[in-house]
Amino acid sequence: APWCARSVATRPSEPRCPQASIIQATPSRRRCAGCDLDVCVPQWMRDNFSKGVYPTLEQRQVFAGEAASYVEEALASAASAPLVVSFSFVNDDLRDVFRARFPDARW
Repeated sequence: APWCARSVATRPSEPRCPQASIIQATPSRRRCAGCDLDVCVPQWMRDNFSKGVYPTLEQRQVFAGEAASYVEEALASAASAPLVVSFSFVNDDLRDVFRARFPDARW
């Protein structure tokens, strides 16, 4: 595949791993594009996270669909360059949606 999706999840207590470092670590050393899914998290969800309130299954599925669409847009603008996808957390729901939408991606 001309692109790859890589999810880089860190624990909340760890500093985020900068995308530049991840992209530089890509074995092929080809030009890569980056896509950070944290920009897709709506403010209401961020506010709830800070209170320890987590989204319902339905809300997570909506978020995952919107995030996958964001990645599709990033892929279109990246042309044939590999795309590195980062996100501060990954759960099974998100992983399942992404694997269904991007079956040829490397994880």
